[in-house]
Amino acid sequence: MKGCYLIAPVLLPVATGFTQTNLSFTRIQTTQHATQLQAITADPIIPLIAAAAIGTWWIMGSENRANQSQYAKWKAQEKEYQAERERLAKIEPKEAWKVDELQQYNGEDEMGPILLAVKGDVFNVWKGRSFYGKDGEYHVMAGRDATRFLAKNRLEEESEEELKVDLNVAERANLEVGTMHSAVWSMIVNIMYSILLFI
Repeated sequence: MKGCYLIAPVLLPVATGFTQTNLSFTRIQTTQHATQLQAITADPIIPLIAAAAIGTWWIMGSENRANQSQYAKWKAQEKEYQAERERLAKIEPKEAWKVDELQQYNGEDEMGPILLAVKGDVFNVWKGRSFYGKDGEYHVMAGRDATRFLAKNRLEEESEEELKVDLNVAERANLEVGTMHSAVWSMIVNIMYSILLFI
């Protein structure tokens, strides 16, 4: 006896009003005396496996949805925190600063402004707190005139004798390059900070 399987879709009504396609397999058997059709419905375990797969997908996705929700809350809190830091670090510009006025903004305050002067210009470098703050590598420049530090490319205090000597041509050129580099770097940091704040 030879036979073949035909796959025929059968539409069954579902309680929701939609229709579902259920496959039924029909085997056509040919014999000498008669042709018999035997209908075999699809194995009932297939819908159970599909339901289990969908349930697993939904459960696994719920963890991801919870993580996304937590991340959104964290991001909102971080944005508020950064806005508060920016508000606390803001300081009104002045025409002229005295040395003792700069000293009070030396980075010891965890949230306040950090000021340093270079060639008569005063910069608020609070966004570089990890560099100019209390434990930062460049903390020695904070709250003071940092012109000679930048010109000499050093982070150690100068002696009284060294302070009396004017900057040479190479140190003045180094200062010019350093201030240009600092201005460009400051612009890049400000742009990156603004982008990160609003992402």
